[in-house]
Amino acid sequence: MEPSEETEVREGAVLRPGTEAFLDEVERASGNTFSRRADVGTLRELAHDCGKQQVFDDILFLAKFVSRAAKILGRPGLQTDDTAKLSAEFADQMEKASTLMRTLVKESPDETKEHFLSVYLSLRNESFQNLLDLFRELSWVKNFQVDASRDR
Repeated sequence: MEPSEETEVREGAVLRPGTEAFLDEVERASGNTFSRRADVGTLRELAHDCGKQQVFDDILFLAKFVSRAAKILGRPGLQTDDTAKLSAEFADQMEKASTLMRTLVKESPDETKEHFLSVYLSLRNESFQNLLDLFRELSWVKNFQVDASRDR
């Protein structure tokens, strides 16, 4: 799904050179290109600046689960007890990840906070899809971290 016009406003966000280099590495390793690069980078920088790296790491972990679960739940024809359990777990983990994102952005500049709240954390259907798209891209970061830790 293409980012909405609302998310494109953030594309001009200036990220630190170290963040840009990190995101370049994630793209190379994953074979994917970020469509929400500025937002992924902003979350990473907020975590670093606020001393909330664990919050960011928790978001990454949950994003990976949510992305995988959404893919499974999106398959046509699945109606079993297992998918009902997965659906309940998906909703629970989405709520946890959303709460952690609110925690991370609450101390950010007003413009950044408003962007994340309106684009990803409002009660509109579009925000839900935007959040799923962001989590999919954050899962690439998590996979990159896992792969990097294996290589050590």
